[in-house]
Amino acid sequence: MRKNILLLFVLLSILSSCSEDLIEVKPTTQVVAEDVFETEDAIDAVRVGMYSQLAYRSEGSLYTLMFPILGDILGDDMVYGDTWYSVWSNEYSYNTRATSSGPYQIWSQSYYGIEIMNTMINIDYSVVEGFGEDKAKQYIAEAKALRAMVHVDLSRFFGKAYHLDNGASKAVPYIDKIGYSTTPGDVDLPERNTMNEIYAKAIADLTAAIPDLPVVGAGNSRYMNQNAAQAVLARIYMDMHMYPEAKNAANAALTGVTLMGQETYYLGGLSRVNSESLLAFVSDKDKYSKWRTFTSFHDNWDGMGDDFRANETLFALFAADDLRRHFFSPESDHEYDSGYEYHKHYLAYPGYGATVSKTALGYYTYGKFPRIDSKVGEAKGSLGLGEYNYIRGSEMVLVVAECAAREGASGEAEAKAALLEIQSRMVASAVTSTNTGQDLIDEILVERRKELFGEGHGLRDILRLGKGLTRTGGNHTALVNLPAGDPKFQWPVPQSEVDVNANINK
Repeated sequence: MRKNILLLFVLLSILSSCSEDLIEVKPTTQVVAEDVFETEDAIDAVRVGMYSQLAYRSEGSLYTLMFPILGDILGDDMVYGDTWYSVWSNEYSYNTRATSSGPYQIWSQSYYGIEIMNTMINIDYSVVEGFGEDKAKQYIAEAKALRAMVHVDLSRFFGKAYHLDNGASKAVPYIDKIGYSTTPGDVDLPERNTMNEIYAKAIADLTAAIPDLPVVGAGNSRYMNQNAAQAVLARIYMDMHMYPEAKNAANAALTGVTLMGQETYYLGGLSRVNSESLLAFVSDKDKYSKWRTFTSFHDNWDGMGDDFRANETLFALFAADDLRRHFFSPESDHEYDSGYEYHKHYLAYPGYGATVSKTALGYYTYGKFPRIDSKVGEAKGSLGLGEYNYIRGSEMVLVVAECAAREGASGEAEAKAALLEIQSRMVASAVTSTNTGQDLIDEILVERRKELFGEGHGLRDILRLGKGLTRTGGNHTALVNLPAGDPKFQWPVPQSEVDVNANINK
């Protein structure tokens, strides 16, 4: 694995980027590798840095920009307009090359973060005065679960969908140790693991971590927790088409979780941690990058919303009495105005969606992710400031519904009950589904698209469902028609990695 900086400089970067409320043990310019872990405060700072690597970087971070936005850019329901932020135009058109921005960005940031996680796992906590055993176990468990999550999310961009060849294709290296070679040309440089190996290692990491993690609640959704780790397991099992295991993990992820009610969901949007947040990445108002965050890409007033809008074929799925339809609005609400309309079109006017219309370009703008500090009629808020709910309880309910439906007649009652739980919250006319068999599964998959649009699930669902990608509607600037298993779904290893690691393409 190519690493441009050694562990010492990783630690210096972490400590220097941590919040001011953390105790700085020594001036960061004087930290030395052999004593950086001598105090509890130093270890706590590295833990904060581990999460910061995933959520705060000036050029855009893995979980507050790259994974969720690229995950939807590669699908059909969201349109990459290529107006301002054209850096991902090759990825959007499925012409990704080894020198393209996407592969390099997520590869380098993933392994930078994984190195920090491996460091956290390998600290000798027993020599740190006052560091309790339970706290040490929790920190190790958090790092193991995060290591699994990052490897799995990264592998989906570089490997073939698991179910197509039972995970036999190679994707990315699963780095689960520190001290591996970084010397160009060294025979010990890591090779890529197969998808089967990556998922097996991830399942082992998650299974080992879960007993030592706290349950979600009381702010724990901002850190790795039992519920979130179970949800990551559920996603892995869905990819592997192991539906009984996926359902069990999803039910475990929902333990103690309450879905948002209609008022909280509809009136509040999805830019803040809420009762169904299993894992969220929070934008820090003092250090976030307003132009390269999850929320700014969904901001259609003066953010990146010109580049990222909803497909007309997605909007057509919403019934007239579906409150989620009111998240969409005409383009005029977001331009040539004070900016307040971006937030109040659905906050102040519950009936607004009845007259929704396409923009001149054929897209739909939407207000599902408002700026977190906006105040209707008073302030438009801070561009890009919000919280990205990486895993929500609603997703896990839909996993339960789909898995139960795939059980056949014996699971249909459970599937319909779970589906209705999602639908009745937002659709006035919702009743228990009368569909059966594949028709019921299809209804659940459509509901999944409506409930989770814009949240980063596009590529994940394309791959696991094995339906390929045929872009629809007249507003995509790059129409593609790719069958399941098309090589274009697999990104090439970044050229910068190939140049220094002769083993990477073995």
